Amino acid sequence: MSSERGVVQVPHALRVTAREHGLGARKGLVRNEPKRFPWGAVLPVGVLGAFLGWLAVSYAIEDQREQGAWYFSLPLLVLAAIPLGFVGFFLSAWLFRPRPPQIWVAWYEHGVLRHTDRGETEPYTWDEIAAVTRQDIRVTNGITGAGTHRPPASPTWPSS
Repeated sequence: MSSERGVVQVPHALRVTAREHGLGARKGLVRNEPKRFPWGAVLPVGVLGAFLGWLAVSYAIEDQREQGAWYFSLPLLVLAAIPLGFVGFFLSAWLFRPRPPQIWVAWYEHGVLRHTDRGETEPYTWDEIAAVTRQDIRVTNGITGAGTHRPPASPTWPSS
């Protein structure tokens, strides 16, 4: 998206579709935030595993040279495999999960547009909409609260 946090770039398809369908001026825009990969938790564990693996292989080579038995370093090799296995499992689970799409919903004077990052843009006029439901999640001082709002459907809602 954008290099600055808090700055929302409106997809060009929203502007074009709103103009094509004559929806008027935009009154508001909301979007979801799909989860991002938690590098801060996985990267240090991966670095630790790589360091332990390097150390274990070094000791195994040295033991083979000096004593003719590389397997004296086997406990350290197993210890190195644990964080690397954790990182591998976490990466594969994250990469092969179904990814939720980024969704933008913009409301205009004469309707609503729903756009996904997969290229789908769906216009709706206020006449086509029977009801509007808005679900909010707020986090205040670490406490999560959710709310659902169901105002009467009217061409003037939602106003911001």
